[in-house]
Amino acid sequence: MSAAIRLVARSEADTDKAVIDQWTPVVFGAGVASGVLDLSTETVVIGAFAFEVVQAWPPSAAWMQGSGESLANKTGDLAVFILGYWLGKKLKTGA
Repeated sequence: MSAAIRLVARSEADTDKAVIDQWTPVVFGAGVASGVLDLSTETVVIGAFAFEVVQAWPPSAAWMQGSGESLANKTGDLAVFILGYWLGKKLKTGA
């Protein structure tokens, strides 16, 4: 039986397991920066998905420690990144 999905990491053991962990602000900031830099939506979405795939790819797992990321965490990272990107675009255009 799998463990329940935790929304917010409460300990180091929850890192990469919970939807929101200590990396969430970094991911959000990268999204905002991508929006402010006016990167294309296609580039950002493909890049974000590619990064999540590379993190789980066995040769990179040792140096990125990505093999322990849960699906919930990956989904949260992508959602927060896209939200940050949207906000960055809004900041760039002043809308």
